[in-house]
Amino acid sequence: MGCQEDNKEVMTNLNVPGGVGRVSWIAAGAFAVLGVVSQQANVIIGLNPTLWLLPAIVVCLLGVIAMVPRAMGPYLHSLEAQK
Repeated sequence: MGCQEDNKEVMTNLNVPGGVGRVSWIAAGAFAVLGVVSQQANVIIGLNPTLWLLPAIVVCLLGVIAMVPRAMGPYLHSLEAQK
């Protein structure tokens, strides 16, 4: 019974980085769409169209970094439980 309670606590703590990663990926997609739309419309929306790719890449990488605990947490928790 105690192991299941610990597992629920670990999974609850992992929901926060998952949410941050999801929001980061949505923001990266929005930046990429802004770049494509401004390129196709031949209009500068704050930045040049190709420069919208840079914030998209940075925010996407931040999203990947935020998702690492969610990906590795259950694996490391299971390794700890096996010992």
